[in-house]
Amino acid sequence: MNQTLLGLLRLVRFSNTPTAVADIAAGYMLAQGSVADWPPLVALSVASVCLYSFGMVLNDLNDLDEDRIHNPKRPLVTGAISVRTARQILGLLVAVAVVGTAVAGWLFHTYVVPGFTLGTEAAFLLPPWSWSLVIMAALLTSIWLYDGPLKRSFIAPFLMGSCRGWNLLLGASLPALTVVSSVEETPNVTGPWSHWTTDVWLCALAMTCYVTGITWYARSESSGPKRWHLYLGLFFLSLGLALLAFGLVWLPNRPVGRAAIGSWQKFEIWWPLAMTLLSYSVLRKAINGALLGTEKSVRAAIISALGSLVLLNGAICLYANPQEWQVALAVAALTIPIKFLRSSIPPT
Repeated sequence: MNQTLLGLLRLVRFSNTPTAVADIAAGYMLAQGSVADWPPLVALSVASVCLYSFGMVLNDLNDLDEDRIHNPKRPLVTGAISVRTARQILGLLVAVAVVGTAVAGWLFHTYVVPGFTLGTEAAFLLPPWSWSLVIMAALLTSIWLYDGPLKRSFIAPFLMGSCRGWNLLLGASLPALTVVSSVEETPNVTGPWSHWTTDVWLCALAMTCYVTGITWYARSESSGPKRWHLYLGLFFLSLGLALLAFGLVWLPNRPVGRAAIGSWQKFEIWWPLAMTLLSYSVLRKAINGALLGTEKSVRAAIISALGSLVLLNGAICLYANPQEWQVALAVAALTIPIKFLRSSIPPT
């Protein structure tokens, strides 16, 4: 492979980008209940990959001096990619992300439903094609704050976690309906947040907590294992898994507002058990890492937690609509290219 291209792929951590696509798919299924209208999903996925890559490039630019000492094989340190080129790549990635997000909103098919009111009179009104751009702006801001001025602060792990939450909400950001009030003849168009059911927010919160926990673990790994970092990471990681395993079952308005929910009631009983089994390896290694506090145990916990990100998103897709289980299977299958790519493109 061309060394410049390989350096570029390593710079953007291309082997990790399928995890961003998995977030988008999970959010899309939660909000829409189907991937029948798939072109907007593809456009949002492209935008998400660009935003993820933007974060990786910005991180390496800001950490260049430190990487010269601790990570001499990074592309910017070796000169495989110049600093000037990296800055140009940043601008290109943001431009493509903005275009992809806007195209997704433009492609999405909205429907007018007479006699049905959604949202409130105080709802923030925006053109439907721009709704995803609002979520994208929030995600971009979180990435910039994490990689820039707040990276060394206490809230940095929470910012990193919020990036995953915002990314899932980006997938859910397209409008399911264009609503016309029963009183007014003109469409009362509100943002997608007005029709999100509680499970959309809960899944976004769960992924935020989960990745916040991973980031606390990673912070401990880079600075030397610190027990309070590890215990805090274990708490948030466990909280995220618990929200997915048990919170989704207890929600009062789970099915409202999503199309083709499918046969959720048929597996509602064993959902917590299935999620617990899926989380077992992650929790076991996270607990082991917190108790032992060794570099090896901490790294094993981080790798296990990162490896489960795609599977958790696949589980969310299955929850969103069991009848379209093929979507969940396709998302889970993203673990295959991730493992293949990591042989030549390191994930960190």
